Amino acid sequence: MKKNNYSSVLYKVLFKDEWYLEVLFFLWAFVVRFAFLAMSDNFMGKQPMLNIITALHIFSQPALAGNISLQPLPFYLYSLAGAIALGKEQIFSARFLSLIFGSLCVIPFYRLVRVLFDRKIAFYSTLLLCAYPAHVLASILTLPDVFAGFFILWSLYFVVKRRIITAALMVLFAGGCSYAAWLCVPAMAMFIVGQEESEARKAIQNAARFFLIAAIIPLLWSILIARKFGEYGLFYDNFFVQESLYVFTAVFTGTIKALMRQLFEQPMPLIFLLSLVGIFHSARVKQYYQLIFVASALVILIGLGIFRADIPVAEEVTRLVSVLLVPYIVLGARVMLRLGSLREKRYMGLFIGLLILGLFSQTMYLRPFIPARVKQISTWLKKNSKDNDIICLEKDEAGYYTSIIMLSSLPQGNFCPVPEGGGCRGIPGGTPAYLVMRMSSDEKDFTLNDWKKVAMAGTYNIYSRQVR
Repeated sequence: MKKNNYSSVLYKVLFKDEWYLEVLFFLWAFVVRFAFLAMSDNFMGKQPMLNIITALHIFSQPALAGNISLQPLPFYLYSLAGAIALGKEQIFSARFLSLIFGSLCVIPFYRLVRVLFDRKIAFYSTLLLCAYPAHVLASILTLPDVFAGFFILWSLYFVVKRRIITAALMVLFAGGCSYAAWLCVPAMAMFIVGQEESEARKAIQNAARFFLIAAIIPLLWSILIARKFGEYGLFYDNFFVQESLYVFTAVFTGTIKALMRQLFEQPMPLIFLLSLVGIFHSARVKQYYQLIFVASALVILIGLGIFRADIPVAEEVTRLVSVLLVPYIVLGARVMLRLGSLREKRYMGLFIGLLILGLFSQTMYLRPFIPARVKQISTWLKKNSKDNDIICLEKDEAGYYTSIIMLSSLPQGNFCPVPEGGGCRGIPGGTPAYLVMRMSSDEKDFTLNDWKKVAMAGTYNIYSRQVR
């Protein structure tokens, strides 16, 4: 009898009093992400540190007119600046903002999956999301993915609940954070039309109402970008060239490969296979298909190939789509257990627990680190350069230069890029105090121009201008 009472109390806490469960999910997600934040650096190419550098510009020029740029978008940019101002620290405070919103994502995710699937799938799916590598890593970097994802998940939940205005406002906020949210506007408008199967007129009205509200930020920001840069923000100027069959095929297949890699590069191919089983099962029984529709619409929109190559919108959408497919991993596990005549109640918890352990190991392997040579350069500059010294940095594809700027703690105005063509011929005489470049075989060039190698870090040299 006591055992039954204990089970009933546990069931009430976990399933009937939903807010208890949501708080527990948030705390678990927070602990996991904080642990990985402490064991990693804010590095995934140039963008994480570049977002902080751009946000710091607000402190000297807070008006929006002075902070119009292709990325980051305004809501996320000012949120980063606010986090830095509150935390009195630049890198950790900005990363902590991502950590908070990444942890909060589990609440709308749980509610959405609970409505579309059932409570058990929602429970196990949210446990997986708490440890899902793609989401954990996005939650510890200064990227807009989880910030926008938080609002997108709420928007999907409100769409399913048929609260169209609230859903549109959520996407409106997300659209000010990430270009991926711009693609959610037409995708979710199509989803709204598909929801109202019985009343086509009402469905079109709801979709139009949603679109008109949610498209405000993309429209206004595109106009501001066009007025300042003569471009269209996310979109290329020439749509017809980009919509050629070749570009469509290349971008579409590239997106599919990236999505497969996002799922396949987990602790085992089993994750990928389970998601496929779950998707095929939902198609066969004509249930649980809503998230597949939204995910497919986003992938097709990316496949159109009309987006700028210098904005990582495909990467953001791929991470969002991979999160939307997490419930199908659990659904696939349920199908496989039933096919094996195994009791779901007994084995599902054990199976998900083993998957979570595998996800942890994969996240440990993938956690980002700033290379040691970059830290050495930053430390050397911090110790040896003066506040007014001009430092020329060679830009690189890996984005090390943004990390050097942030880790050196020197004023941003002290740094300038090395002129195109490399070397030191194009550098104004007497202006820079230091030059940071990858090793060059043309050592005589630097000697003749009064440069001396004063330090070396990995494949990089630090040169100092000799004063006569």
